[in-house]
Amino acid sequence: MNIIFVKWGTKYSSDDVNFLYYSIVNSVGLCYPLNQKFFCYTDDPSGLNKDIQAIDILKEPPLRGIWNKLRMFEKDFLLTGKTIYMDLDVYVRIKFNPKELWDSVVDWDNLTMVDSWFKKDFIPVTRKHHLDVTVNSSLLAWDADNPKIHNIWKHFNSTKRDYFLRKYIGIDRYIIHEGFKINTFPRELIQSWYNDKNGKAPIVTFEEVDYASSSVKSWIESDKLALQRIYV
Repeated sequence: MNIIFVKWGTKYSSDDVNFLYYSIVNSVGLCYPLNQKFFCYTDDPSGLNKDIQAIDILKEPPLRGIWNKLRMFEKDFLLTGKTIYMDLDVYVRIKFNPKELWDSVVDWDNLTMVDSWFKKDFIPVTRKHHLDVTVNSSLLAWDADNPKIHNIWKHFNSTKRDYFLRKYIGIDRYIIHEGFKINTFPRELIQSWYNDKNGKAPIVTFEEVDYASSSVKSWIESDKLALQRIYV
């Protein structure tokens, strides 16, 4: 199993990568063998934990920001087999065994994305002209050996690449509006901190939220303390 992060530019630091790495490692404790391999696709590997293998961001074709995530689907990208990607503003609760998620709900024949269920009502009214979609790529699962996944990059890196970059605000809209088949994670397993504060999901995403804000950081610390009281 591969677990990979992407860090480009200065919005996030190696400390953010390491925090997510530790949250995953510590979530399973000593009861689960850590046979995952951790990677970070980055333009600056300095400060990364020694157990996270850095993969240099390729300069050709030049991509900015979130578009670098799409490169992971290339056939010749340095990964094989089952792969999980997490944004750096994702939080994994302690004592959660990620293997339970991947083994039970992921269909490795297709790309799996996060279900942004809360957009289903207002997109047709307010965001239709934005080509907005009801999924997001803050967490992804795919088989790196699957030719259908390779086609997502191959289609993008064609004569229409510049057109796609102008047309779509990020890879979520590109993937959906270019007709690639995807699955979504069950809602009870991944919650949005902003839109779905049920307090129960093992993985929390912070899309459309300032992850560095004091309210988010204080929530994470409070959540850790609450879970420690439950499990310790």
